[in-house]
Amino acid sequence: MLTNQLKKNIKSLHQLKFRQKYNKFIAEGPKICEEYLVNGKYEIEQIFCNQNWYEKNTMLVTPFPGKTIICKDKDLNNISSLKHANKILIVCNMPSSQLKDSVDLGESWALYLDDIRDPGNMGTIIRIADWFGVRHLISSTECVDYYNLKVVQASMGSHNRVELLVSDFDPLLEVFENTYGLVLDGEDNRINEKISNGLLIIGNEARGISPGIAEKLKYKVRIEGKGGAESLNAAVACGIACHQLLI
Repeated sequence: MLTNQLKKNIKSLHQLKFRQKYNKFIAEGPKICEEYLVNGKYEIEQIFCNQNWYEKNTMLVTPFPGKTIICKDKDLNNISSLKHANKILIVCNMPSSQLKDSVDLGESWALYLDDIRDPGNMGTIIRIADWFGVRHLISSTECVDYYNLKVVQASMGSHNRVELLVSDFDPLLEVFENTYGLVLDGEDNRINEKISNGLLIIGNEARGISPGIAEKLKYKVRIEGKGGAESLNAAVACGIACHQLLI
């Protein structure tokens, strides 16, 4: 039963401080939630859905006995972060985001995000990493958190296939020999010789890569353009750079 206290607990996860306190986050919508239910990366704490979704997807919730609560649409609206609630909302536990808990970091390409603040950009970059097969994404402590409601929505389930870590930049210099920073005055990044591992750094939406990180980069690269725009959106730039460096 969806009690008032349970509603209060779920709605508290709309805020960062309570996500951190309880180490839990929310995902909403059939497409996104089904990714979490099937993938198995995240521990599912609770499942809230309407009768219609439940009847069509009983097999998806069978592996989670005692964790499904069938709700009225008005109750889903009450706990949802969206203007128009979806048919399903799930509460998941957050895994470790520490470097020491990552087993194979450094064996392939990874992304480092330096002070990315926009949730839409963060979610899109997670999705881009998933598309290009980037298994690790590391963010600075100043970035918007991975489990912000808008980030989870924008990633469209890609959280399930990318390991999400948080770290300062310096420890990564011990892991990655090749560091590529995306900057406006860098060298053309259409390199001929592809390498199997490296770290691509994407800077803040307004200020770019911070000076303290820029001075430690092995390579400074740029994206060639023809028009008159001053710069590219951070997520768009990330996607282009991933294609040129990784494919």
